[in-house]
Amino acid sequence: MIRFLKKMIALLLVLLLITPVIGVSAEEKSLNYRLDDIDGEIYHTEVLVIGGGGTGLVSALRASELGSKVILLEKQGVYGGATSMSSGKIPAFDTKEQEEHSINDSEEAMYRDIYRSGEYTQNPNLLTVAVQNSNTIKEWLGQFGIKWNLETESLYYGQSEYRIHVAEGGGTGIVEALVEQIEQDENIMSFLNMEATGLLLDENDVVGAVVSKDDKNIYITADSVVLATSGFGANRDMVSEYVPSILNAVPNVAPGATGESILWGIELGADTAAMNAYQAYAPITYDSHKSLGSAFLDNGGILLNKEGNRFVDEYLGYSPLGTAIVNQPDSFAWMIWNQSIQDLEIKTSVNITEGELISANTVDELANQIGIKVEKLEKEFELYKEGIESGEDYMNRTKLPDSFDGPYYATKVTGDFRHTQGGLVINPENAQVLNDKEEPIDNLFAGGGVTEGFSSNGNANYMAGNGLLQAFVYGYIAGESAHKNIESIIDSEEFLRQKDSLQDFSEENMNGITKSKKTYKDGIYEGEADGHNGPLIVEVEVRNGMINSVSIIEHSETEGIAGSALEVIPEFIIQANGVEVDTVSGASVTSEAILKAVAQALSLAQ
Repeated sequence: MIRFLKKMIALLLVLLLITPVIGVSAEEKSLNYRLDDIDGEIYHTEVLVIGGGGTGLVSALRASELGSKVILLEKQGVYGGATSMSSGKIPAFDTKEQEEHSINDSEEAMYRDIYRSGEYTQNPNLLTVAVQNSNTIKEWLGQFGIKWNLETESLYYGQSEYRIHVAEGGGTGIVEALVEQIEQDENIMSFLNMEATGLLLDENDVVGAVVSKDDKNIYITADSVVLATSGFGANRDMVSEYVPSILNAVPNVAPGATGESILWGIELGADTAAMNAYQAYAPITYDSHKSLGSAFLDNGGILLNKEGNRFVDEYLGYSPLGTAIVNQPDSFAWMIWNQSIQDLEIKTSVNITEGELISANTVDELANQIGIKVEKLEKEFELYKEGIESGEDYMNRTKLPDSFDGPYYATKVTGDFRHTQGGLVINPENAQVLNDKEEPIDNLFAGGGVTEGFSSNGNANYMAGNGLLQAFVYGYIAGESAHKNIESIIDSEEFLRQKDSLQDFSEENMNGITKSKKTYKDGIYEGEADGHNGPLIVEVEVRNGMINSVSIIEHSETEGIAGSALEVIPEFIIQANGVEVDTVSGASVTSEAILKAVAQALSLAQ
């Protein structure tokens, strides 16, 4: 770091334009930046973490726990990313929760289940480290007040034991606990609305990153840089290139998962793997996009496309089911079940509205209602019943009900797309990014969705909880390795002296948001607008003439998809002191409803 400081003091005497990184022609715009060409304010830290989702929060906390000074940058207006949108589940073995339920699990069993589900395509070393550290990371997270409960009502697809642990409060609860700790940690300075636009290089060494806003750059140097920026699910071009089989799915991805740091790494010569792996999910209701879970199908329900053909063994994991459904004509299927399944009173039945549920006493009646030729539907039902009698149907399905007699029920379903499972290749032992010769890239570490996953390589065989396990285990390892990589120590006072200036910069032009100077009458106001599934009601508090808080007190928005808008838009409104903000990708209907409801509330505060 001392070497860098001397060099930069000299550089500040001369203003130079940013020129391309070695290996990029003069005609091309480089994604990364050279230390020799900087022109702007310079800040310093020991560890720089880029990305404020689960991986980044864990990485920053682990590095700080070991004594590092950390700067954490999050480009969105709130922390959490894909972790906030998750249900907060991780698999783990040999846990105290399993012991309380007298469940005898093992490392070998957990490894075998995940490896088998991915059809043995994954990096076994990456998987081994994740499995070995599963209970360790669960317990470490517990110190921040995160409480885990073992799921024993359902044995998840592909798992031979009950090992899914669910955090109280789900993914949002995890993020809230970690952010609270971050904000109390004197070793960590964290900033929202701070989008890194490229890595900072000294020759071929990574020495920091650049943040750009409104044609202005600032430079943050560090001994260690951790990439924790998630995958590329929100980057339509990258999805089209790497995972085209999921293009037709309903997007249910973190808005910040735009894949830019994978591209930074590729430009540096970093290797990538599993770029065609991802998590899909099905079935969800076609109109409202609500989750229906696997119970309808596990208990004997079937799927038919619009032409009346079955197309998959319905007893599959939810990710391959999602792929299968969205690649049918018009990207939907009819999910059909009978009275015996209806009598089970499956919990997710409440997610099917009266207008979405079809009931019929006979095959003829059902065929007419769903627009499939009677003879076609009768043939599929006959084939299914023959399979039930023989114990295996023509789809090779062996998990079959006792019978499939009417009355019948149906609803239109589709699938969504939640996150990618491929990215930069890392050394599993220390989370250091590797080039295509399996050599480490100096000072660069990574974890979570920006890296190669261990669910599968080349298909959609995602197993429940793997995404968060990857985020937390490798975020932890990356933070620890980043600390060990530090060569020089920054004085605490010098470190903290940068905070106000960085905070001011983070609040300038926030995510394209300009803060309004308009004032309102103090008070609490309520507004309402039509959301995706019904009314959305907000409560807006004005204090000292400015918007102090925005609370969504009632809504019926789609689970998962609307989550990002419900979290991010109120924060943007507060930052902007008004409703002149952009909507959230993938949740534009919800975003618009929030903005309209807040606008109505503010009309009362004029």
